Amino acid sequence: MQRTFRLGRHILTTAIWCGLIFGLIVIGCLVVSLLDPERPFAWLVMAAFWFMWVLLAGYEIMTYYRTRLVIDGPRLMERGVFSSRELLLDDPTRLDWRSAAPRGTVVARSSTTRISIPFQALDSQDRVPLIEHLRSKLPEAQQTGWDLFCVRCAIPLLKPGVESCRSRTTRRDIDRIFAWMFVPSLCVTAFLIWMDGWKYWPSVFVLAPLWLVLRFMVPSKGMRGTPISEQPGTVSWAVSFAGFFVGIVVSSWSLPVAVLIWIVAVIFFVRFCRAAQGENLRKRKEQEEQSKTADARWQVALAEYKLSACDT
Repeated sequence: MQRTFRLGRHILTTAIWCGLIFGLIVIGCLVVSLLDPERPFAWLVMAAFWFMWVLLAGYEIMTYYRTRLVIDGPRLMERGVFSSRELLLDDPTRLDWRSAAPRGTVVARSSTTRISIPFQALDSQDRVPLIEHLRSKLPEAQQTGWDLFCVRCAIPLLKPGVESCRSRTTRRDIDRIFAWMFVPSLCVTAFLIWMDGWKYWPSVFVLAPLWLVLRFMVPSKGMRGTPISEQPGTVSWAVSFAGFFVGIVVSSWSLPVAVLIWIVAVIFFVRFCRAAQGENLRKRKEQEEQSKTADARWQVALAEYKLSACDT
């Protein structure tokens, strides 16, 4: 097998949109710093914060154009932005299948080289052939974590339609959460305007960049997984993120008040983490039971997948 895999186009699209949105925020902060001669430093700090995200978006664009994964027989080569790595899929090499990340990750290790392949970053049509090739290249004894990866990531790639509509996160779920997160942002903005004039009116849009980024990252047909609105700790997650951004705005008026808001945000974030941890433990137990027959289910699902591909 000789094939070159590139990053999915969604990486480039997301990076471009994020760069544009964050760039507009930087320009807005610089303009407000000129209109607010009493506190220009606070707005310059905020502009510097968002400019770091612009640089990150630029790096992602460069990553899209330069990163390649090349398979040439037993050779596995990864070409990155600043470096390249290569290993042979032979006896000393091991594959570690990891299912924690979205779509999963496989890590190939030799005595001197380590290559990590996140399937979320690849085009959807490239994921199954790559999994099948790597799976067939090494014996079972040199692969770890396959059973759980198979249940969580591999089989859902072969059967994308098995989930019901309620098992997807949609853009409407993002809109619903940020709609009520807008209320405390509006209240804080009104308070700042009442205390110190209309120069704080742009603060009402402080959550807009996060909303646009998250909304655009969700495909138009939805994203596989439990809807955000039904996940444990959703309210705590929303309050913590709203508190973080509202605290940034309030810091330009009163740092002690901003610190208090950030403390509350941290408390709610800890609550969210505890709820998410409990839910993950419950799901992991269910998936461990299903993983006992994972390899047989993978072979059946792969045969059905190839058959349907031939029919189309």
